Amino acid sequence: MRRRLQSLLASRLSLRCDLARPLSGWPLSAVCFASVPGRHVEGTSRALSGVREVRSCAITSGPHNLVIDVWLRELRDVHAFEAHLSRKLPRLTVSDLSGSASVPVGREKVLPAGEMLKVCRGDIRGVALRDDPSGLRKR
Repeated sequence: MRRRLQSLLASRLSLRCDLARPLSGWPLSAVCFASVPGRHVEGTSRALSGVREVRSCAITSGPHNLVIDVWLRELRDVHAFEAHLSRKLPRLTVSDLSGSASVPVGREKVLPAGEMLKVCRGDIRGVALRDDPSGLRKR
């Protein structure tokens, strides 16, 4: 086991320590479904690893061959992030961006990170609230 782990660490495995997103100062988490021509996938994923907002990038098969997990400080940062990606990686096409946040509700309550926001070019489509039996209430 020790030799196998040492072999992985020497070749392609890297260890990472993470922290609780709501306590990090980056309360918005987004998943970005994107595509790039096949011959540029590896280079694009390497370039994405240098973008500070990117937490992880997975290469997948299908029309969206990159799934990018992103942390942002504010909802308006979604546009700045997309603009930064389009400048840095012109071959990358973002198809969908969905986010979730710890949103203050009142003075002391905070919605858990699992409450979903659907972000479509800056327009919040709905927020799932626990006191709403239908699961989706327009805001």
